[in-house]
Amino acid sequence: MTLERLGFHTDPKRMLPNFYIFQALTASKQLLGEDGFKSVINRATSILPEMEKYHDENNWPPANTDLEIKAIYYSTIFRAIEEAGGGRAQLVDIGIKTAQIGFESLGPAMKTSLLVLKKLPGFRWRAGAVLKAVADDLMDVFPGDRELEAILFQQDDDKGVWRFTDRTGDSCWGRTGQKKPVCHVYRGGLIGAVQLATGYTTSVKEVMCMACDDPACVFEIDFEPIGKAKDLKSGS
Repeated sequence: MTLERLGFHTDPKRMLPNFYIFQALTASKQLLGEDGFKSVINRATSILPEMEKYHDENNWPPANTDLEIKAIYYSTIFRAIEEAGGGRAQLVDIGIKTAQIGFESLGPAMKTSLLVLKKLPGFRWRAGAVLKAVADDLMDVFPGDRELEAILFQQDDDKGVWRFTDRTGDSCWGRTGQKKPVCHVYRGGLIGAVQLATGYTTSVKEVMCMACDDPACVFEIDFEPIGKAKDLKSGS
């Protein structure tokens, strides 16, 4: 399948739901601590002066689906964590934490899926159901994304993976020319969703990234788990 770039990744008018940045800020502060979070927002402010307001939690948006956040704010948080010294594993753990926060206020597709997950046999069926629900809920947030196939969820039996394709590029908005994929928080979110639904961890790899000038961010999730989830962290 040939993937075409949608143009959202560099669109200065791209707006995201409030809960995106609420979850990112909440997870970052919980895992980095007060001093670590302060350093990240200081770094973010040096990249984008408007980010200074996020030092104060009173300025954080509510955790709703209103499209009121500039995409650049969202990607700047993750860039700032990298530049403040955060490693890949730390970013993945922040992503896992955002999944946990998200499960506390589930969308309708997720709620329905979790009701049936307990009745499904085995890891593969549970993991596949929850990943499909993640894709459905993400598309429901943005008017028109389903028609554009902005997010695709596919099963590759020959390779033994699910393929999660995101053509919005929201988590790495505006970033280009990178040599390696940078969407570690997104990857952690997928790991976290699987962990929360199954109690197990599986390998998730970002094989294409819009920050590397690819037409989409593409993640491959293994059919088989690599072990039981431990405290909802990546372990690597």
